[in-house]
Amino acid sequence: MWKELARLNEELVVAMQNHRDVCDGAIVDLPTIASLRWRIAGISRQRLDHLNNTVLPTAEATATGEFARRLQALKESTPAYRQQISAFLAAWPTAAIPGDWAGYRSESLAILAVIQRRLADENVLMQLAARRGSHAGDAREAVASLRAELWR
Repeated sequence: MWKELARLNEELVVAMQNHRDVCDGAIVDLPTIASLRWRIAGISRQRLDHLNNTVLPTAEATATGEFARRLQALKESTPAYRQQISAFLAAWPTAAIPGDWAGYRSESLAILAVIQRRLADENVLMQLAARRGSHAGDAREAVASLRAELWR
């Protein structure tokens, strides 16, 4: 369960870095940007589905103390997180990007930072899970693999 979340997080980190790399260019590479946006959105949907349908229900079943509070906070923050992503995508349809490349680059970095913070919050949960219960081994392996990817 945690390993799958870490795998999806790692895929997302790679796609986000690729997006940042393309945004570093002076010229708009619209086909690549469109492809990366699609990839990031798809991975994000998979992650949130896995988180909401598998990770949270399983973890909540035995959660207590700080772990339970963090799980609940993550769960409660999900609608606002989704809204931020949706607002960004609505504000920046692919066709609008070439008209304000500098604006898109700036705002895309901001939304990628939001996603990065979310991944960091999930990493904290994996670290807490690594210290507890029946999924501890899975969480420890997930934390080890994700730690290297998350902050490169």
